[in-house]
Amino acid sequence: MDSGELHARILSAAVCCGSQSWCAHHHGQLGGGQWQFPDTSIIISLPEVLRNELGFDGFVVSDWQDIKKLVTEWRVAADEKEATRQSVMAGIDMSMVPQDYSFSDLLIELVKENKVPMSRIDEAVSRILLVKYQLGLFDHPMPDASLKANFATAGSRAIALEAARESLTLLKNEGSTLPLTTGQKILVTGPTADSLISLNNGLDLRLARQQRSRFIRRIDRPF
Repeated sequence: MDSGELHARILSAAVCCGSQSWCAHHHGQLGGGQWQFPDTSIIISLPEVLRNELGFDGFVVSDWQDIKKLVTEWRVAADEKEATRQSVMAGIDMSMVPQDYSFSDLLIELVKENKVPMSRIDEAVSRILLVKYQLGLFDHPMPDASLKANFATAGSRAIALEAARESLTLLKNEGSTLPLTTGQKILVTGPTADSLISLNNGLDLRLARQQRSRFIRRIDRPF
């Protein structure tokens, strides 16, 4: 089974469980000796696999700033306007960019220039509105304040701990590498070796900045 088949099975299970949104993850993968482009601009994977083969009728959102990254990192588009066109025509319905309105502004220009058909806009908007309607957001747009009591409960923390334990990888201690002896050194290398933002998933920058100096001191300290 190749990675495509594996991901298709996972997506199929999610669709069968009623998933209403899908995020095009921003990591490419190494295949055939070349880096494949991120899902944001792959034309086949989103409409053909998600829509036609799996029957997904929800909406697809880009990952964090990924349309912009088609220019700055992946370099498959000359500018953000072209990146927006590629992404929307590839099946992206919503852009995850909280800092500005460039996605909508550029998309309006693309429609006026007949580079993105109005039918594609209607398609994306219809999917987003349908999910909002199914979730009852038109009748109850604000969350129920009483649900706050269910947040970060002892039960949810226990489930999170169980998931973390079940995801641990057991390594074989060949050659009695462990335990480390006093004075023994370990080489920690790579572009994110001292980046707590990367090692701690990068979703809490405030916490990562507070702990970064302490983390660096720890990895620099000899055993």
